[in-house]
Amino acid sequence: EGDMLFDKGNFIEPEEENAAGKYAEAEKINTGNQHAAGRLKQISGMLEKDLKESIEKNDFSAAKKNLSSAERYFPSSSFFKDYSNQIKVKELEIEAGKFLYTDPVQTYNICKEIRGIDPDNFYVSSVLPEIRNSMISYADKEYNKGNIRTALENYNQVKVLFGSDSYLDE
Repeated sequence: EGDMLFDKGNFIEPEEENAAGKYAEAEKINTGNQHAAGRLKQISGMLEKDLKESIEKNDFSAAKKNLSSAERYFPSSSFFKDYSNQIKVKELEIEAGKFLYTDPVQTYNICKEIRGIDPDNFYVSSVLPEIRNSMISYADKEYNKGNIRTALENYNQVKVLFGSDSYLDE
């Protein structure tokens, strides 16, 4: 029955009648069932491929659906566990990009969240200097307009977020 569903392309759907479910049942009945184990491995590989493609295309609803299926049919598979973090990081990177030039503090906070998941994230490493420079530029403009209080508040905010340096200490 699993082979028939597999041949029809019903690898993980519909949820109540699919090849992965049938092969998993067959494995429970006969733990040495090499055919079922091999087919489950094939389905797992297809799911991983689809999951990677969905993440690369920023199609997070499809990625989450694939991840949910992967977790349901392959709960002990360690390589699916990291994909949840990858999806979250990509979503946060897109969100941070929306605020980069309109709300640098919001962008900074999103970047901190990304760093909590992925400490070596390239996007965060490249955007933090932009955020800092944008905040200083805004403070400089306010200072040049004579809005000293606003400028000082913004310089202090940069110090809080990024630490002090010789430019800010002047």
